[in-house]
Amino acid sequence: MFELLGSPIFGFVHGKIRRDVGFLREHMHAYPEKSSTLEGLIRSAVLKEEPQVLISLQKLIRGQFFTSSSLLKAMHDPHDELYTSFQRGYDEVMAPHHNIFVRTTVAMGLRAIPTRETFFERIADNGSLDGLHGALHKSLHALQIIVRRIQPLLDATGT
Repeated sequence: MFELLGSPIFGFVHGKIRRDVGFLREHMHAYPEKSSTLEGLIRSAVLKEEPQVLISLQKLIRGQFFTSSSLLKAMHDPHDELYTSFQRGYDEVMAPHHNIFVRTTVAMGLRAIPTRETFFERIADNGSLDGLHGALHKSLHALQIIVRRIQPLLDATGT
């Protein structure tokens, strides 16, 4: 998705995501029988006392909720620019977990988001925008169901 946003400023975020995914993969490869589900991964990380796995999963889950919330906001209000939808999503989901320096940096980064028209044309990849919106809406709602199921489990770990 970061390539679709079309700005090198998102490379930093992409690198952090890759690092967090790496922590999860490493744990899953070390304990495959106990990490086949997200719930199992959480239990396994708690039992093995691997807080970095939980922290990485927490960041990834919050990031998924932020992204899905922002895109759903953009789809529900077709008159708002994409930046506005992402700023609202950030304020609701991520900002409470960030200090003032990070919030300021993110605010500048969000300004690099392309126009909604450009973004949706890129992800449609020359396909129908109506078809894209239907599929995207369904996928984003499904993702939010997963996030809402996993978030309380992570919260219970104290991460």
